[in-house]
Amino acid sequence: MEDRKVTLRPSPFLAALLLAATLALPAQAQQAAPDTLALAAEVAALRDSLARREQALLAMEDESQMLQAQTDGQTLARLADSIAQLEAQAQALDGQITREENQLKALRQDLAQQGDQLKRLQQTSALRTQRTYEANKALLDLPFSQMPAEGMANLMATLPQFASQDDYAEYKAKAERMAKYKRAYDDGVAMLDRSYNHKAFMAAYNPVHNLLAQKQHMTTAQYSEMDSLDLRLSRYHHGIKTLQNLIRRTNANAMVKRARANGEADACLEAIRNARENELNVDYQNMLEEYIPMVPALKRLWDELEQALEANPLGTTAVEREILDIRTQ
Repeated sequence: MEDRKVTLRPSPFLAALLLAATLALPAQAQQAAPDTLALAAEVAALRDSLARREQALLAMEDESQMLQAQTDGQTLARLADSIAQLEAQAQALDGQITREENQLKALRQDLAQQGDQLKRLQQTSALRTQRTYEANKALLDLPFSQMPAEGMANLMATLPQFASQDDYAEYKAKAERMAKYKRAYDDGVAMLDRSYNHKAFMAAYNPVHNLLAQKQHMTTAQYSEMDSLDLRLSRYHHGIKTLQNLIRRTNANAMVKRARANGEADACLEAIRNARENELNVDYQNMLEEYIPMVPALKRLWDELEQALEANPLGTTAVEREILDIRTQ
């Protein structure tokens, strides 16, 4: 510590100390003796005491400043460490923010690309939907013979997909109507190729016949097919009755009966041909020209009957009995 020279100076602090020291003197010193030397000695002693006291106070002040400097240095060191840590954390956070901003930027770019791709897909999907819709509408206008059954089934299953179309209500009603017409048409066509059963026949024939009154809901080609099918089904029914009548009248023919009674096979076949060309000509020609060409099931029956007669003209064949047993009402 630097040596200090003690110098008495008028200051509020020293004045206070001097006053305090003076007040602390014995009462005898306050009542000064005439002896000057004694008084001088006391004054010198007082000055020394004051000097010592001032020296002690200065020492205390230096110590206080030193302690304060030490304390400030430790605090500054701690603050410096804290600042360094905060700066390191700030740098780390700044790096993390930069990385996350880059990631966010990349995500936004990816999202934008996906959005563009989704938009293109939506446009493609909308175009595909519109094309499918138009194709379905075209399918509903096809002739019934050209309407694919699977296509109609798929069309009906996907009806709700087109609910957003402006004319959906009309489209849906037409699709349901055409599905009904197509089903009736297919059942009628199938009946022409099956063995005749009156109940099954009427179940197929009536829907077709009744749909002729719905001409305004069909295209020209569709109505033409439905009308033709109605005629063919009618020919099936009348063809069975005609064939039965032809068999009965053939068996009742006098020449045929005579040939069979005599066991003359060739004469019997000749008698059958003659009967068909004369009194049975109308029924025979109707069978050949009107019924058989239009009804596959009738064509099979006729062929079976002809083969059976060629093989055994003298007796009633199994196919004749089968035909005669068919109920037509």
